[in-house]
Amino acid sequence: MIFESIMKGHMKGKKFIPTGKSSTKGVSSDTIGYNVKLKMKEKIRDPKRVVLKNGRHAIAGVGSDGTKMFKFVKA
Repeated sequence: MIFESIMKGHMKGKKFIPTGKSSTKGVSSDTIGYNVKLKMKEKIRDPKRVVLKNGRHAIAGVGSDGTKMFKFVKA
């Protein structure tokens, strides 16, 4: 998936390639995370288990206001 919104300035002409792997295995649909923008805990919509570039495991998804949310979990 290419995000045109980040294709400005120094990113012009480069493709956005997500790093790490993602899966929904072992992730419940009622995962709770902290939304920094709203300063409150809430449900993570569309949770997916991801591995970040540095090797850490996390659950990534979207908050109620559309912001990205991450919750770090054990491997």
